[in-house]
Parts: sequence; C-alpha cells; structure tokens
Amino acid sequence: LLVTSSLMVVSIFDTETIARYLRYNSKGNGEHYKSSHQNVENWIVDLNLRNVVLDQPVLGSDIPFFWHAHSSDEVIVKKVLRNCFGRKVIELNDIDDIESAKETDLVSQDRKNFVITSPFIRATAEIFTKEHHGRMFGFFRHPIDYEMSDTLPQNPDNWLTRFLSDTPEAKLTYKDLGIAKHVIRETCVVGIITNMQESLERIGAYFGWELTSSEYIDDALVD
Repeated sequence: LLVTSSLMVVSIFDTETIARYLRYNSKGNGEHYKSSHQNVENWIVDLNLRNVVLDQPVLGSDIPFFWHAHSSDEVIVKKVLRNCFGRKVIELNDIDDIESAKETDLVSQDRKNFVITSPFIRATAEIFTKEHHGRMFGFFRHPIDYEMSDTLPQNPDNWLTRFLSDTPEAKLTYKDLGIAKHVIRETCVVGIITNMQESLERIGAYFGWELTSSEYIDDALVD
C-alpha cells in the first residue's frame, strides 16, 4: 500500500532532469516499450531487468542498479554503499552518461563490487544484456512527507508514474498507474526511507554484501 501510494506523489528531481527524460522518450527512444503495454512481462524481459522475487538466487553476473527517484535520498544511500558495503558507485546521472555506458559496453567490463546508479529506469535498463541482467533497488517515502512540505515542489501531473509507465506525453490513465505499480512490484527491491537502516541491511543481505567497514550503517546515516 505504501509503495502504491508513493507512485501518486511528486519526487524531487530538478525540472531539467524531468524535461530531459520527457524529451528523450517523446522522440521515440522508448517506442518499442509502448507496444508491450498489453503484456507488461514482455517489456520487463526486454529491458533485461530481473524479476527480484522469482529470479533467485542473485547471480554473480547480475548488476546491482540503484534507481534513485528522490535526490535527497540518493546522497545517503550512495554514502552507505561506499563506506559500509565497499561498493564502487558508477553514476549515470544523465542521458549522455547512459549513452556512453552503452557505447563502451560497461556491464561486460570488470564488474566486481560495483553498483550502477541513475534516476532513469528505462534508459539505464538498455545497458543491461541477456548475459548481465540488472537487479534494481530503490527507496520510497510516504506521500504525507510531500503533502506537509513547504519546500518541495508540487506537481499535479504525476511525472513519477510517467517515468515508470513510459508515458511521457499522453494523458495518464489507471492503466498507466497499474503498469507503474507492476514495474516496482516485479523489478525493484523496495526500501522505505523512514526505515532506512533496516531497509539497507535487508538490501545488503539480498545482494549478499558484507559490511567492509567498522562504521555501522546507523553511524553512516548521520550527516
């Protein structure tokens, strides 16, 4: 229920990031996904993202992918990945970075201990292959966090659902919401920002990561 509700609120990407995503998809870059709306499972397979529930165990060839929908949470999680789990964080923060990763075949290179991070699900998923699937995780907040904020932007257009359902321009429908929910349910290990430590420990256990620092996660979460 919490995840479902979270899809109905705005995240805190800057407006340029949102605009770049909408321009990217409106040019037809994601057109092959649209025809698959009738069968969401098809394009999840096409994106080479693992089903995080059914596709077990996590294989050594799988690539951890941290999708950060909320820029404030991004900093915290990356800090823990580096300092507590000893992960090498590879940041794909814009479309140019993602295109470069595809051109250099990033996922086939030495992948030991690295985690790919990006705010873009579908564009980033295009770098994964049948040999090196992506395993996605992300964090969500309760909608009330945004409703009660005086500083976060409010956006009635619900662009987060547009991100997840690959609907950059058309009017959103409940079908699009259902697709967005399905993406999270099937392809994302979900963390809850209000239970950050517990969520990070669970995600670490899911991927088989061991703490590489004497600094515990709760200490790392302190700015």
